[in-house]
Amino acid sequence: MKDYHLFFDLDHTLWDFETNSKMALKQIFVESGLNQRVEKFSSFHQTYKSVNAKLWRMYGNGQLAKEELRSKRFVDTLSN
Repeated sequence: MKDYHLFFDLDHTLWDFETNSKMALKQIFVESGLNQRVEKFSSFHQTYKSVNAKLWRMYGNGQLAKEELRSKRFVDTLSN
């Protein structure tokens, strides 16, 4: 009997990564009390996206470890 494998690409195909990411960040934003320090979620989210994209480029170029990326994206976002 032959084995068959079925693969799914969840990112941007079956899984709306952008929307889910935004919803999770908004929940963190409210639950952590950031909404009391930052006027608008949209400003926080835009800064996060910009910082995150920059850090992923650095990771892709071998300039940053993935573990550092995971925490640095929040630290850098909050320091802006």
